[in-house]
Amino acid sequence: MSIVDALAHIAYRISHVSKSYQNSPKPKLDPTRSRNTSILHPVNSALCVVSRKAASASAYQASLYHIPRRGTHRTPKITTSPSLSFPTVLIYNMKFIVPSHRTLARLFLLQHSTKYCFALANSMTTETATCTSNSVPTSIEDVSPSYLQLTTKLKLVSQLRRVSSVVDYDRTVFMPQSDECAADRGAQMAALAQVIHEKATDKEIGMLIERALKDLEASSVDEFQEERRVLELSKKSFEKNDRISAELEARKAKLSSESYGMWTKARAKSDYSMFEPYLKNCFDVAMEVADAQRDDDSVPLYTQMLDDYETGMSAERIDEIFDEIKKELVPLISLVLGDTATAPSTDPLKGEFPVEKQQVMNEQIVTSIGYDKNFGRIDVSVHPFTSSLGAHDVRITSR
Repeated sequence: MSIVDALAHIAYRISHVSKSYQNSPKPKLDPTRSRNTSILHPVNSALCVVSRKAASASAYQASLYHIPRRGTHRTPKITTSPSLSFPTVLIYNMKFIVPSHRTLARLFLLQHSTKYCFALANSMTTETATCTSNSVPTSIEDVSPSYLQLTTKLKLVSQLRRVSSVVDYDRTVFMPQSDECAADRGAQMAALAQVIHEKATDKEIGMLIERALKDLEASSVDEFQEERRVLELSKKSFEKNDRISAELEARKAKLSSESYGMWTKARAKSDYSMFEPYLKNCFDVAMEVADAQRDDDSVPLYTQMLDDYETGMSAERIDEIFDEIKKELVPLISLVLGDTATAPSTDPLKGEFPVEKQQVMNEQIVTSIGYDKNFGRIDVSVHPFTSSLGAHDVRITSR
């Protein structure tokens, strides 16, 4: 149905039902309800057609609505565009009126707007063509179908990475600490890392990012700022991941698992020599990854590597922050530990503290600040950390 046909259809419906309405008892209107009388139903369906087809960006921006709070009994005060008649703007913007006031708006059209609708149907061919061609997009998919395809692929990668986090959490908290078990877990994490890397560097992801960016650039809509930022960060992440091989990613994951197992053993025996060769391998692999991802030699290598953990932070800014801290912290330490100061007692830090009682105390502390154990766990690990395994699963460990 064309916009002109729809308007003519409304005019017919209003003309038909207004006769019965004028001769019937007038209902008492309650602005807090979306449906007050069945006599408006025929007009309601026709108005919805027009509001969907004719709501345009220009008409929406030109019309300023003052919507009363819910529960009040004042009708909406509407300021119309100079180029559009009052009922035209009302029809165009029906879906932007809060539901509790749509009945009053429709009732106004029912009682007063038959002549406007007939005039509109005869004179708005050019104007409605412009309105339909500039209709307001309701979602990012209206502007860029590629964006929906892209987010589907990115969500799969995110879920696989969460699976990897679950496996890693088990390794650091629950897994047996034998060398054989560590080797098996290293192989498992390497295989999973390779699959994740292949999914994250799928060439179609790169193409979808470029298509979605072009779609937004070609669009006149200034909305979807969050989606634009998602695309920028996704492109940056894709290009960095694409510069390293799946083999290197798998080797990195395997080494991480094996090194952690050896670190726990070396720590228990206070024997650095046990862990030293693993640590050297970790540095070598980290440098190999950084060199593979490097695309701008003017950026310090540390800044490039820091971006993986603190996006946008530079080595220079880190130095500035620590200089500011040093300026205030050194004098403070001198006041506390200087020659004229009385050193604080360290006796509370000495003694035997049962793990079970520490766990009870930790739970009391975190629950008092809002932590909900229905959405996480509190466990014991060799090194304390916090890990997010999903939007509703955040886990804490302590020593």
